[in-house]
Amino acid sequence: MLRRFSTSKDLRIGIEIIVGITLSFIINFIMISIGYAITNSEKLKEYSVNYFGLVIYKIKNYGNKGIPVSNNMMFIGIVLTIIFVFIVEWVVYKRDKNGRV
Repeated sequence: MLRRFSTSKDLRIGIEIIVGITLSFIINFIMISIGYAITNSEKLKEYSVNYFGLVIYKIKNYGNKGIPVSNNMMFIGIVLTIIFVFIVEWVVYKRDKNGRV
């Protein structure tokens, strides 16, 4: 099964993309949750959640409502997914090059 998974490149890349999207979703969720915690603990009127220099979410009114910045979230998700795919493919390449299964 592991051998088949390593040779079926389309299936492997498809799974890597799904996992990358899921990981970026989880990272966005965690960052927004941390933003709400900061807003509520410090009683801020506004707070912008950002990472990698991009604002992904704006929290207003003491953490009661927020405005997502969808373009930045999608951009970061795509970049993280591409990085994840490259890393996994590099690991598979190195493993196959060394002759391991």
